[in-house]
Amino acid sequence: MDTGHARCLTISCVPSTPDVPLAYFLTWSTYGSRLHGDQRGSVERANRNPNLTTYESRPNLESFERNLLHAPIMRLDQRSQQVVLSTFREVSQFRHWRLWAAHIRTEHVHVVIEAEARPEKVVVDLKARATRLLREAGLIGKDQQLWTQHASTRHLWNLDSLERAIHYTLHEQGEPMAMFDGRET
Repeated sequence: MDTGHARCLTISCVPSTPDVPLAYFLTWSTYGSRLHGDQRGSVERANRNPNLTTYESRPNLESFERNLLHAPIMRLDQRSQQVVLSTFREVSQFRHWRLWAAHIRTEHVHVVIEAEARPEKVVVDLKARATRLLREAGLIGKDQQLWTQHASTRHLWNLDSLERAIHYTLHEQGEPMAMFDGRET
C-alpha cells in the first residue's frame, strides 16, 4: 500500500503540506501513575496548550483522585517495556506508519510517528495491541487497567518541530529505557 509519504532514512525527506502535519508527538501514561495535584504539576484536560501547567502540587486533589482509582497503579517493568516497544514497531509496520521515535518508560510513553490516520486512531491502535500482547505474555492480568484514557496528541507541522520531538523523546527522558530511533532504520 502506497501511503503517499516519502520513506527516507533522514528527516529532510518528509513531505510538507499546509493541511496535513508531518507527524504526531503522542504521549500517554500508565493507569494511575499521573494524577492531578501531584508534585510534578499537570495540565487541565480542557486546556489545549500542553506547555501550561494549570494544576500545581495540591496533595488534597491528588488524594481525591487516588481515591477514585478503580484499579491498581500500573508501572511497566523492563520486560513489559520491551513488549510495548516491539508492539509499537509491529503496528507501525503493519499500518504503513513511519515510527520516528519511541521511548517506553515505567509510567508513560512518548511516540513520534508519521501516519495517514487521525492521532486518536494511532493511540487507540498502539494501546490496544500492546495491551493484548502484554496479556498474552502473562505480564498483566486479564482485567488489569493498563493505560490512562486520554493522550496528548501534538501535531508536528515542520521539520524543526519533528526534530525537537524526536530529540526530546530519545534524549530528555532521564535514564534510557526501551527506546527506538527510527532515523537509524
